[in-house]
Amino acid sequence: MSTSASPHPAQHPYYIYAPAYRETSAGIVVLHTLCHELNSRGHEAYIVGTAVVNPALQTPVLSAQHAESHRQRGVVPIVVYPEVVSGNPLGAQVCVRYILNTIGRLTGQPLNEGEDDLIFYYSQNFIGDKKKDEVEYLYLPVLDTNLFKPDPAKSKDKTFVFQYRYPLEKIDFSRFPPGTELLSMANPVSLAELAAKLQTGKVLYSYELSAVCVEAMMCGCPVIFMNEGGLRETPDSFMFGTNGSAMANERNGLLRAAATVGVVHPIVTSQMGVFAAQLPWFVESTQAASRKVLSRNQATVVSHGSGQKAETQPETASNRPASIGQAPATASLTPGILLLDPAGDGQQIEQSLQSIDADRVKDLLVVVLTTQDAAVPEWTPRLRYLKTTAKEYPAVVEAVAAHKEIQWLRIAEAGTSLAGL
Repeated sequence: MSTSASPHPAQHPYYIYAPAYRETSAGIVVLHTLCHELNSRGHEAYIVGTAVVNPALQTPVLSAQHAESHRQRGVVPIVVYPEVVSGNPLGAQVCVRYILNTIGRLTGQPLNEGEDDLIFYYSQNFIGDKKKDEVEYLYLPVLDTNLFKPDPAKSKDKTFVFQYRYPLEKIDFSRFPPGTELLSMANPVSLAELAAKLQTGKVLYSYELSAVCVEAMMCGCPVIFMNEGGLRETPDSFMFGTNGSAMANERNGLLRAAATVGVVHPIVTSQMGVFAAQLPWFVESTQAASRKVLSRNQATVVSHGSGQKAETQPETASNRPASIGQAPATASLTPGILLLDPAGDGQQIEQSLQSIDADRVKDLLVVVLTTQDAAVPEWTPRLRYLKTTAKEYPAVVEAVAAHKEIQWLRIAEAGTSLAGL
């Protein structure tokens, strides 16, 4: 299968901000599959943030050449961020927030979204206090209904407990039947191996919501959710009702879940067409946002070129000047310093920042690319921090260094003296 994006010059491209592909994370699979589905339907979409993709999917990695082509074509990329990304690290003019889990549950951080950002929820599980009819959805099922299905030839005599983010040391195995097997993401198995195990399960205990729980029910294995994990009621009730799962404190919950789990696989199969129905609105609303920004940019350029004073707009996450990935309203280049911090050393960063002449720094945009886990300063007009993981660091460096609207006066490692610039 080709890995080049489909040319679609009449539309604005999509940049899907995603971690490295791995089949053990449903959220990551959804992001890469969204890129694939957009390309398959004649749109133009790229993965950004990692070079690790699934070769079986049509998910080209954004390159400097792609980004330059988009700038020359005058299109406005649409960046799709998962909910684990806070703020707008790519400085996109059009941002889509794709909520694949409860906001803040995995990172402890808010979205810090812009007022014009578009928000799409994967399912009702993650809408929080919002009303289900007041939000937009993009449900992209990635569960393999041919792999995860009941196997009548297998005896259902195994008991499992699933563990991922809930601390392993907090699990009291004495509460479970003897011989209960731990299914831990610390020791992942292939999807085929997981399906084979779940098809023999008479119950799966879990302290958390995971695609593995749905896969278990698809295989005919009922799920019991442990209250200590923070769940107050069974998830996915909007889809499965009271079928296939129960909370641990429900009297005779396992009996009810086991008696009704057989309807889950047919329900999941019937949901496979939902994405095709929701995608057109996703495309239309995001493309409309890019068209609006493009018109605004063109109007600003014309206004400046005619000598008229452009209308002043309040600075927001989507229009702040010289952001990474954002085309400026005029043709002038922003002078900048790109400070590389692959070791995540805050002291080295500070050493380099302190070495810049105080008068000179007022005219520069300083971008710090770091892997440090600690909190970083908020963006200012002249200082921007971009955080990434060590694995994804090289690809992000390439993408940022290729930014054509910033004239990099110096690209240096953290700790280097920048005096005399």
